[in-house]
Amino acid sequence: MDTSLAHENARLRALLQTQQDTIRQMAEYNRLLSQRVAAYASEINRLKALVAKLQRMQFGKSSEKLRAKNRTADTGSTGANQRTSGRNGGNAG
Repeated sequence: MDTSLAHENARLRALLQTQQDTIRQMAEYNRLLSQRVAAYASEINRLKALVAKLQRMQFGKSSEKLRAKNRTADTGSTGANQRTSGRNGGNAG
């Protein structure tokens, strides 16, 4: 009986070690992904600022076109769907 308990104990310890190693690897991978997300967010913000600058250069600060574009960009895909259905006579579906 003692040998079976010793084997079970060893098996469980090995399983625990494997799980701890996996957790460490996943934590490191998570850290790397978080860094990548932060870099992407920074790049997105840089590109948004560049787009805003280029729009001001093209349309000017008080342009109606720029304000309309900003409003439609803020509404997202829902706004795009509404604009599309508006062009099709109001009831697209």
